[in-house]
Amino acid sequence: DFSLSKWFTREDFMDFGYILAEELIFREEYYDAYLLLAQIIRMEYTYSYFKHFFPEVMNLMRNLIKTKLSGNVSDELVLDVLENALELGFGKKDEAFILRLMAESYDRFGDTLTAGQCLKKALELDSTLSIPIRLRRRLGF
Repeated sequence: DFSLSKWFTREDFMDFGYILAEELIFREEYYDAYLLLAQIIRMEYTYSYFKHFFPEVMNLMRNLIKTKLSGNVSDELVLDVLENALELGFGKKDEAFILRLMAESYDRFGDTLTAGQCLKKALELDSTLSIPIRLRRRLGF
């Protein structure tokens, strides 16, 4: 089990890790890019290194979560990522969108109860959140 963080200082790992995450996204290795960015974000919260550059890290992660994972990674992994992403400190609007994506994944699994719970929580966080009509109808919203 190779770990990049064992071979570099914290700062170098965060720098090289970000560059590697960009390359992984370019190569459509979305799950691996997510894992790497999540580790960098958690490191930043424990030791502020990126400072002014950190919004770029969060934007890359936000884009990855919102546009790359669903449809390119299995729903099981997508749900794992989305549940984990709720702990990364994005803020209410992004967390609402993540919960909407979770609702869509649970709905594809046929778990309408959990999908409905996710969608309800999403709308509590952001009442202006756009919900696909099909999902609204299926879940009774």
